[in-house]
Amino acid sequence: YESCACKAEYQYDAYNCTYPQSTSGDECGGKYTECICPEGVDEGEFGCEEYYPYPCDSICKIAYSDNCRNRTAVLPECYTGFDCQYFDDCPSKVSSWTCAPGYTGVGGGCVPCSTVTAVTVPTNATCSLYLPACDKCVDWSCMSGYKKSGNSCLTPCDTVTAVISYCPSNAICTYYSECSSKIKSWSCKSGYKKSGNSCVSNDPCADRTAVLSYCPNNATCSYYSDCPSKISGWSCNTGYSASRGTCVAFCPSSCANRYRQGTVCYYACISECPKTGSTSVYVQGQNCK
Repeated sequence: YESCACKAEYQYDAYNCTYPQSTSGDECGGKYTECICPEGVDEGEFGCEEYYPYPCDSICKIAYSDNCRNRTAVLPECYTGFDCQYFDDCPSKVSSWTCAPGYTGVGGGCVPCSTVTAVTVPTNATCSLYLPACDKCVDWSCMSGYKKSGNSCLTPCDTVTAVISYCPSNAICTYYSECSSKIKSWSCKSGYKKSGNSCVSNDPCADRTAVLSYCPNNATCSYYSDCPSKISGWSCNTGYSASRGTCVAFCPSSCANRYRQGTVCYYACISECPKTGSTSVYVQGQNCK
């Protein structure tokens, strides 16, 4: 024969079978019968991290060695005083943690029990934050019906002060909402004014005392300037003397059947004098003529 040529199936070489493919099969004159993709790796339980480029993009080049891409660490690292647990399929990431012995959780971290200060729980209070790892109470709250005041638990009435011990007559009082037995403020009703812890009338006559309820006959009376309805003083007119809130005439020296006791003159009930129902009764101040 004059020449020998390769059959048409020998068509692949480095120029038309490029990465990621490679030549394979029978060879003739530097050309091969096949152009194949690499075998790749098993994706395993965690999936493929990188595939070969087209036309071998269905074949895995690099498989994931763990599941860390789907896991979120609760801590960037395991700090001192922490007892950390890790994901089974991602051993580099912290899945959960607790405080190590001798440490306790405070503010999202772990601190040594030696640095924790215990508090004293007062009367009428309970421990509201107990750290069992340290066997210490670090906070407390008041029981129902009590209110926190400094380092004590008091009733609401203990925390407020009454402006007055009782509500006076003729007054309007308001009480604390948290302590209905103590007065918060008070004012006098219309027509009254404050006087110390009392409400007194605005009428000047309320402060005035009349010496007599009315002005007797044969008397001259004086009245309070700020209360003209009440008598401030009185005296009998000339020829009359005061006797038990009245004015009676002096005993005339010419009067018969009189009975004088000191400066008071009594008259027997005889025909010359007004009858009183009994002749044995003496009438004071009668002017028998």
